[in-house]
Amino acid sequence: MNLSYWLIPSKSHSSALHKFHIIIPFNYRVYSRDAYLRIANEITEDLFPECDASVKDAARFMFGSPEDKDFIDHSSGILFDVTNHGEIWDNSLQLSDKDRNEISLDEIDKKLQILCPFHDDDTPSAFIDYSETSENWYISCSACSKTFWMNKLKTGQLNSDRFWSLAKDI
Repeated sequence: MNLSYWLIPSKSHSSALHKFHIIIPFNYRVYSRDAYLRIANEITEDLFPECDASVKDAARFMFGSPEDKDFIDHSSGILFDVTNHGEIWDNSLQLSDKDRNEISLDEIDKKLQILCPFHDDDTPSAFIDYSETSENWYISCSACSKTFWMNKLKTGQLNSDRFWSLAKDI
């Protein structure tokens, strides 16, 4: 797939049993734990179906790698496109308005110009708004030429203005 990646053998790597740390950089920042886990699952299932499921455990990187192992840098490839894998931010995302004031989603009640959180934005090139049609928040960035939809909670919560319910009956 000619993806960019960095690879280094893990501490338990041997010629009999190959084990590696692989870092695959994304084309956009991911601001949702659920989205990150979904993307990690898709990468391991689609690109590395034979891998150990524990490779997605970020704590494993704390074990490091032996100093005598070669680091392989293939950053000349393409960045992994996370926008093909659904929504990449959730309601915990901290935003900056056009005056660089930090704001949270619950402080927004209408379309608002913001600094794009998905790239280093020196000028406010994005806006955030709520779509009544899809009943979801989105960030549209003119510099990225992309619209990023919020990762909706999958627990049956419904958003109605400033109120949240746990199910349709509550």
